[in-house]
Amino acid sequence: MSAYLKNAWYAAAWSHEVGRQLLKRIIMEQSDASGKCVYNPNGNQVVPAAARLRTYALAEHNGILWIWPGDANRADLAQLPDLSYMEDPTRYAPVTGYLHVRANYRYITDNVMDNAHVSTVHQHTLGCESFLRATPHVKPQEGDTIWSYMTCPPGLPGAIWTEIWKAEHAGSAPGPMDHWVEIGWKPGATVMQETGMTPVGQPREHGIVTLNFHLMTPETQETTHYFWGICRTFQLNNSELDEQMKLGAAYAFSQEDEPMLAAIQAESGSQNFWAMKPSLIAEDIGLTKVRRRMDELMRAETASTDAGGFDR
Repeated sequence: MSAYLKNAWYAAAWSHEVGRQLLKRIIMEQSDASGKCVYNPNGNQVVPAAARLRTYALAEHNGILWIWPGDANRADLAQLPDLSYMEDPTRYAPVTGYLHVRANYRYITDNVMDNAHVSTVHQHTLGCESFLRATPHVKPQEGDTIWSYMTCPPGLPGAIWTEIWKAEHAGSAPGPMDHWVEIGWKPGATVMQETGMTPVGQPREHGIVTLNFHLMTPETQETTHYFWGICRTFQLNNSELDEQMKLGAAYAFSQEDEPMLAAIQAESGSQNFWAMKPSLIAEDIGLTKVRRRMDELMRAETASTDAGGFDR
């Protein structure tokens, strides 16, 4: 079985990092659209027929350059995730980041699908006591998306959420809150997330909400390119809050998640996940469904044809 699903979209870069003209120049000055080399500056300048690059389907969507590492003829734009809130400044204020992670991309997917880790790994930043008493559940699959939910009983918010609330409410500290987390996974490694809190018993629109995403792109069997984004629905023109949220999220990802993931990778190496007989708890229901679905998709892809890709 392949190490990753090839016929799927993965984040390659933020669009602003590449730029349309630069991308076009890199590709077209040396090769044509089929990958055939069209330029040889040496000698008789004849281009050998075998001088050809492998090509991949690319798409620019919601501020991200996406790559389809499998069969380019099967690249389906309809399978791109809807992250349109990234490009709607009248309703959302986004902050984004990138991290090179020393772990297999599936361990990162496990982590962001795991609601329980918020109250343990992020106990001093994002987590709060009520997360320990949360009820996890999943709902029937919507197309190719698996959704996992966590509804928390009332409790005081964690440190980062407390500061966000103060920014929105003139420095007033929050009381007990109803918290919720909704997480959706799309193949191969896109996770969309809604998190929020509202005063106990109040509608969600009376609280604060963030729409988030996690994009995991395999680099090797043991390393991953991790792109993330957080879009809030309040304080849209507050650049100071932008920086505070970006620093807080970057700290949580790089100083709390990443060291744990790197340690898991170092301990497990290349062992098969299920062969290690993991001890699963009720809160693992979402990541377990994703794991099993991903295994099904990769087995089916391997059994059908050579899907292409860039395994290393």
